Amino acid sequence: MAAICVACVFMFYTCLAFTRKTTSEYITHPTSSIQPLMIHVNSSATTWCHFVRHTLPHFSQKMFQDRKTYIGRTEKYALLIDDRKTLGHLWSIPWTLHMLGPEWGLQILAYSWNVEFFQAVVDTYSLENVIIDTFEDKYGYGPWIEKSWMRRVQFMLAKQFWEGLRGEHILIIQDHGVPIKHWRSSEVKKILDRLYPFAYIGAPWSLEQKNKSAIGPTDIELSLPDPGTWRLDPGGNGGFSLRRRSQAVKFGVDMGVHSSALLAKTTKGLEKLGVGNEDFLWGRLLSTMPDGTAPKCLENMFAVELLSDQGALGMHNFAQHHSPRDTFELVKRLAGEFYNTTVEFDVVEITNKSKELESWRIWQEKFSDATLPSECTMR
Repeated sequence: MAAICVACVFMFYTCLAFTRKTTSEYITHPTSSIQPLMIHVNSSATTWCHFVRHTLPHFSQKMFQDRKTYIGRTEKYALLIDDRKTLGHLWSIPWTLHMLGPEWGLQILAYSWNVEFFQAVVDTYSLENVIIDTFEDKYGYGPWIEKSWMRRVQFMLAKQFWEGLRGEHILIIQDHGVPIKHWRSSEVKKILDRLYPFAYIGAPWSLEQKNKSAIGPTDIELSLPDPGTWRLDPGGNGGFSLRRRSQAVKFGVDMGVHSSALLAKTTKGLEKLGVGNEDFLWGRLLSTMPDGTAPKCLENMFAVELLSDQGALGMHNFAQHHSPRDTFELVKRLAGEFYNTTVEFDVVEITNKSKELESWRIWQEKFSDATLPSECTMR
């Protein structure tokens, strides 16, 4: 009997070994183009633009079918806030959801004038688990709020803003703030498990940190970055950052209204949210709290912006801050991650601008009032 049991156990684990799937087998990778990826390396911006336009046609609805079968509520949401219609989102939205995996939802905060554009992007790729909200419906926004104030995203310092969001773990993304690794891999999950307890994780501005000096919510309007030393502050860039909703609700400024009236015409005291960048202020607010801001060494593993770490989980505006060679090395690694194979590159000099932008033409015809990604218009 014992021998039979041993044989059964052996057969069970043998079958398990043949049926177990690796992480990469669960990911639907696109097929790499037969032609080499053509990259112009004289400019960091155009290097990034060429990578985006080369990979854009390789997205397909098939890559996102697993989102339809994902069952259960998720506590993990990517959050995109934008008042523009930029063609960059035709790439950044599917790229982000492909890299994050189906267990991440997406909440888009749009405005009445661009919600149809975002819906068209979602429909193009048949994306599930995506919610599009407007600032008008969600927070009572109207023309009485200054556009410059909204651009500084001061509202993100209010507890009522976070009360209107979904999930507990919220990943702030932008058209040039995206994941650069598959977050379903065991390697990435180990890092995320170390990050999730913290209230705020952003791309660090420096690996050095000055002595912690907390500020209170009532002092926000007086708080501005110290000239020459702001890079040493805790926190990091908010354009690609991981936040905990419960902590933001707990420590955010209480405007004394329901979230649906946060930006209403009758709401008073918005000046309490200050004039400093919200990511800088959140870093200082949370720096002395337990599990407030992550250590800078962990933040550098999470995302890069001013600093460069090719092994980070995400990046924000990398091409703006780094040399063409650094951006080219990043692009090579991302291409291998995306196609799950080694990609051949041809480094070329682009002399015909109209030909360079040709791959965007079909999307420009569909969304005539949308703009090209900023990197594709820089020189």
